[in-house]
Amino acid sequence: MSKVYDFIKDCECFYVATINNDFPTVRPFGAIMEVSDKLYIATHDRNEVHKQLRTNGHI
Repeated sequence: MSKVYDFIKDCECFYVATINNDFPTVRPFGAIMEVSDKLYIATHDRNEVHKQLRTNGHI
């Protein structure tokens, strides 16, 4: 997994697509970390991305 992590970190910005009322919404992200061969992204729990991921976790 570290090759994927290194690639994303080198890009500095990556995009995450969520579903917003049956329509795709794509946003830039920059925070990512790797723990135990899993990748995690960071977002705030009071924004729309967080709400959309709670509703539909398919990203």
